[in-house]
This record gives sequence, structure tokens and C-alpha cells, in this order.
Amino acid sequence: MGVSVLQKIRWYYNQRDLLMNYVRKDLKERYVGSIFGFYWSVINPLILLAIYTFVFSIIFQVKFGDSAGLGQSALYIFCGMIPWMTFHEAVGRSTGILLDNANLIKKVMFPSKILPMYIVVSHFVNLFIGFGILVVFALLSGRSINVYYLLLPVYVAAQFLFTLGFSWVASAVNVFIRDMAQVIAQFLIIWMYLSPIFYSVEAIPEEIRSYAYLNPMTHLIEGYRDIFLNETMPSLAGMGIYGAVAVVVLVAGYLFFTRNQHAYADVL
Repeated sequence: MGVSVLQKIRWYYNQRDLLMNYVRKDLKERYVGSIFGFYWSVINPLILLAIYTFVFSIIFQVKFGDSAGLGQSALYIFCGMIPWMTFHEAVGRSTGILLDNANLIKKVMFPSKILPMYIVVSHFVNLFIGFGILVVFALLSGRSINVYYLLLPVYVAAQFLFTLGFSWVASAVNVFIRDMAQVIAQFLIIWMYLSPIFYSVEAIPEEIRSYAYLNPMTHLIEGYRDIFLNETMPSLAGMGIYGAVAVVVLVAGYLFFTRNQHAYADVL
């Protein structure tokens, strides 16, 4: 078992050049021909932040944390929005990636598992950009870079595994059921509003609040908020639950993708 896992890790390591070439190509193509180019990676989240902050904190007057101020609202929304956008866009784009590259899939030696993976890695570049913006906002609001920032790699790694597992499943299922792209798109919208992005967990009625923690994204978003905004130690239980779910999703996604891999070329 241990040798098999090491062999798989070595296989992915040997594919690193191909993976990074795809990531660089994707980042370039995403902004090719635009005036601002890669700066859209910064502009897009700022525009969404401004829209959501206006709607939820000014119109609906949703309270975030202990303060109802506009700056506090912006930070709370941004802290939930950045990891969600990364997950949503990576899974959404991965859904059709095998169909878009059918000519490559039909080549026996092509490592098709790389296709959803490069999409995930590409969008995690945006996650880091978003975190950079968040840190600047947090510092300007009087917060400091604290010792809990050392836990960020743990949360980011868990989110990467979680996202990759979902992306493998979504891309594989869509090969056999072409409507799955639309189903997943609608499912992600519902999931977004069930996640504490535009509200805090404390805002949920107490009698159903515990159900919020059945959502893995609740643990992830609360962890990021504890680190960036609350400057407190994230819940170890929440971290453990999300990490365990991420590993399960990754393994399930990997097994589902590889066990159906032999049929992709025939169906496509």
C-alpha cells in the first residue's frame, strides 16, 4: 500500500513540467488580448467585493462579527468569497475539461488526470492573489500578521485536495452525462448560499445552527476568518473535520476518475 502511494506521488512529480506548462498557458490565455491582462485577477475580486458589500451590508444591513461597520462587512465577505470563488471556478471549469480536450484523451499515453489538476492549480494562483489583497485590507483595518498565519498552509493544502477531488469527479461524470455541467452549476449556486459567505454562522437561527457544520465549507471559511480577521486560534476540531473530508473527497475522486478512465476515449 505504502509503495503504491509513493509510486503515485512519484508519477505526479514526474509530470510536474507538463502540469506547469498547462498552468502557464491557462493563465496567459485567460487574459490574452485584454488591456489590463493579469491585473484582472486583482480587479475582478475587488469589483465583486464592492457589489456584495453594498448589497448585503448597506441594503440588507447584514451584521458581520461584533461590528456592523462597512469595513468589517467588506472583510468578512471577502474572507469567505475568495476561497469559495477558487473552489467554484475550478470545479466549474473542470467539468468540461475532458470534453474540450477529447483529441488528447484519445491518445493512449496522455495523462488525462493532469487536465482537471492544472485547472485547480491555475485558480489557486487567484486564491493567493486574493489572500494578498485580504492581508492588505486587514492591516489597514488595524489587524496584524499573527502567529496563526502559520496554519494557512494547512488550510490551503486541505482546500486544494478537496477541490481537486471534486474536480476529478465532475470532469469524469460529465463525460458520460453531458447535462452534468448544468447540474453542477446549479448545485454550486445552492451550495454558495448555504455557506457562511454573506453571513456569519451566529446569524443562523440557533435551532438549526448545528446543521451549518455539516457543510465542509463552513469549517474552511471560519478557519480563514479566525486567522485573518479574529486573530484567534482556529478550531482544531473544525480543521480536523475539514482535513479528513478533503482526504476522503480526494481519494474518492481519484478512484472514480481512474476506474472510468479506460472508457473516456470510447465515449468521447
